[in-house]
Amino acid sequence: MPQLAAWEKVFMSPDQLPVFQQSAHGELSCDGCHKGNTELRGENSQENMDFAHTGLIAEPSSKEHVDETCRYCHPNISANGMNSMHSNLWGEKNFLAQRAGVRNINALPPSVEEGYNRDCFKCHTTCGDCHVTRPNAVKSGFLNSHLFQKPDRDLNCIACHGSRVGEEFKGERDAKRDVHYIPGAMNCTDCHNEVEMHGNGTEYPHRFAVDMLPQCEDCHQEADTANTYHQTHWGDLSCTVCHSQEYKNCNSCHAGEGIAEPSYIDFKIGLNPLPEERSYQFVTVRHIPIAKDTYKNWGLAELANYTSLPTWKYAVPHNIQRWTIRTEVDSTAACFSNCHIEGTQNREFYLLQDSLEAHFPEDQYPGEIEANSGVVVDNALPPEWLQ
Repeated sequence: MPQLAAWEKVFMSPDQLPVFQQSAHGELSCDGCHKGNTELRGENSQENMDFAHTGLIAEPSSKEHVDETCRYCHPNISANGMNSMHSNLWGEKNFLAQRAGVRNINALPPSVEEGYNRDCFKCHTTCGDCHVTRPNAVKSGFLNSHLFQKPDRDLNCIACHGSRVGEEFKGERDAKRDVHYIPGAMNCTDCHNEVEMHGNGTEYPHRFAVDMLPQCEDCHQEADTANTYHQTHWGDLSCTVCHSQEYKNCNSCHAGEGIAEPSYIDFKIGLNPLPEERSYQFVTVRHIPIAKDTYKNWGLAELANYTSLPTWKYAVPHNIQRWTIRTEVDSTAACFSNCHIEGTQNREFYLLQDSLEAHFPEDQYPGEIEANSGVVVDNALPPEWLQ
């Protein structure tokens, strides 16, 4: 996504300005949201500009200023939105604290909070980052002059969630695009609606605990009896176990320095690491960029309780297909032949102890094997499959 010049982010041309002024938000006037001074002061243009910008608020919908702006007309939405997943990082904060062995992130040294706010928190949003401009993380810039509008799939949603969700959804790698990606028709907000995005004011421990998340069954209401596959595995396998394709994974990352190793494309079925939120036994899992020394640049040399959480995380890839390598079999084959393990066949689909040890040796990835002892599928599969 190209970066806009500074003047392009704020300039409204003579034909754009009247359109904005006639809109609901345009009636508020510039200083109604951005403050500053509207009167002229002297004849010097520099003096006028400096005076006009005194006290100016660049982001009126930020947490610091939302009470003065959005909340005046949108009290419930803005109050909940400032406490939503898109404005906070509860899950990441909670997981960081747990891996560090403390009660919450505030119990960590101040340097951790400083590093967190600098390297991570900048990605999360204000009202304007979804409804007026592109997000700050991708250098901002108006969506449509200064008009307020619904989030744009590419300029808002995929701008932030592009490297995984966006690429998967639009089929920008070797895999086929998601069946729900219909250019000009379906958008992210068709599934992730405003109720979910704005939140309800509840501080959830992580995103999968949000009770407003969309479910496949919301649209596919009779899928449980649609075919033999579904009748056999419904409730035990997440939909993505059969219907997603390979997706992006990462190994380790050091805060402030970027990814330490390149990402890679893989597909793994593991035991459900979130049984409290999702009832499935088997789910797709994605490796996340975490290591014992990830936060060393924040003054946290090592995560003391690193193995308390798995590094293979519950995943919902956005690259759904009806027919995948697991659901489409040769006409002479058994319906399960592409998925059930027979000797060495199909082992690559599963997160197994021996493959974990081979790819993440303890001397290079200390704690990795122990952290994922509850996610590997070895003890949940028939012994003859693993011989």
